[in-house]
Amino acid sequence: MREYLIVLCGLGLCGSVCSDPYWVESETRINAAIALNQLNRIQVFEDRITQVFGDDNTFSSETDTENGQIFIRPKDEKPLFLTLITENGASIDLALNPIEAEAQTLVLKTTTPLQIQKISQDKTEPFTQQIIHLMTAMHQGNTLDGFTRLKASKQECVESLRLELQSIYQGDGLQGEIWEMTNTTHKTQTLTETQFFTEPDIVAIALKTQVLEPNASTKLFKVRTHE
Repeated sequence: MREYLIVLCGLGLCGSVCSDPYWVESETRINAAIALNQLNRIQVFEDRITQVFGDDNTFSSETDTENGQIFIRPKDEKPLFLTLITENGASIDLALNPIEAEAQTLVLKTTTPLQIQKISQDKTEPFTQQIIHLMTAMHQGNTLDGFTRLKASKQECVESLRLELQSIYQGDGLQGEIWEMTNTTHKTQTLTETQFFTEPDIVAIALKTQVLEPNASTKLFKVRTHE
């Protein structure tokens, strides 16, 4: 089984919801919270969900065949246990805990075992925790053991958004980046994490806010692997 990074509601940096990313190793079930009374979207990055297996008495679902994603609504507060099969042959086990919350978006991103092996080699801390600690340090502007914080200056454009790189957290095998992102249009934009998985070495994305007014700015956090 492949490994997966799950990006749940902006990695906990949007609004008051606090959710962490989960790096799931082979034969491990993904655990996540979902909204009890709303539809929750589940998507696999650069892949398509083709089949869903679970107890039909515990949830209702809708399928978006065009985009290869599904929407799940629990029927009660009992945990849901699902298995997803994707177009590329991945089999993903989920344990979903319904809670009173806004609708959640679960974006699963596959990666190769080699990427994890390079980063986790000679480290006692699990890879999941490395990402969580790095994201938290960037969000709070704190230093982090094992990482050197550097000022940076670089500009990019993603669709109608202007991105300016402000600083880098340089570590052994992982690099964190803090970007300031500005809406250059006259329309309010709703952002999603999948917009910013633009390179294969990016393993985590977080948005400080997901709704961006005209000419307003917000923070974008990236974590990527490197040699």
